[in-house]
Amino acid sequence: MGVAGVAAFVLRQVALQRSGHALIDMRIFRSRSFTLSLLVMLVLAMIGFGSLIVLPLILTSVLGLSTLALGLFLVPGGAAISIVSALGGRVYDRVGPRPLAIPGAVVWVTSLWFLSTVDQDTAVGTALAAYLIMSASQALMWAPMTTTALAGLRADLYPHGTAAFTTIQQLAGAAGGAVLISAYTIGADAADAGVLTLAQAESAGQAAFLTAAVIGLGAVVGTLFVRRAPVPSAATAPAST
Repeated sequence: MGVAGVAAFVLRQVALQRSGHALIDMRIFRSRSFTLSLLVMLVLAMIGFGSLIVLPLILTSVLGLSTLALGLFLVPGGAAISIVSALGGRVYDRVGPRPLAIPGAVVWVTSLWFLSTVDQDTAVGTALAAYLIMSASQALMWAPMTTTALAGLRADLYPHGTAAFTTIQQLAGAAGGAVLISAYTIGADAADAGVLTLAQAESAGQAAFLTAAVIGLGAVVGTLFVRRAPVPSAATAPAST
């Protein structure tokens, strides 16, 4: 139903853009840099949001963190994202997206794989370090992909590009939560719903983050093809009336 709804929405927007009344002008997808960056961001949002749903389950059921400790554990991740995003934006202006996005994607997938190995013997500090690396490397891709995508659009298409980015992030985040929770449930292999045993919780967490790492490889591949977007020429802009 969800796919059918999205397909119907796209077809409706294609029809409306002929009269200039589309909510999202589908001509934004004619830009290669926009489309590639959006696909990378789709994977990034899917796993980024999904992992924030699964990680607390692992921290409480496997590492035994309390609710307060869990909250304190997650706080530094936001700070890491803010700092790396600010620094990455400055570096982007000099080197472009690839020197930031490619290493960021590789480190991000590696951190996801490491989190798939967490068990009761993993130190909380080690798990925290992996979480911070995951958050920082995710931020290292976020700003370059967003900037590269919008830079490839004409000025009159910026609002449509921004709307598409926001929409895709929300849809991908919801899908990512569903996918990783499904992997978590399958990995637990529990006969009945309820509190999992330690062994089941470990297996569930490992299955979820292994799934995340495999899907995350799509972002690594995508960043290999992303280039700094050429500035659209004035000749491509629609004529004023």
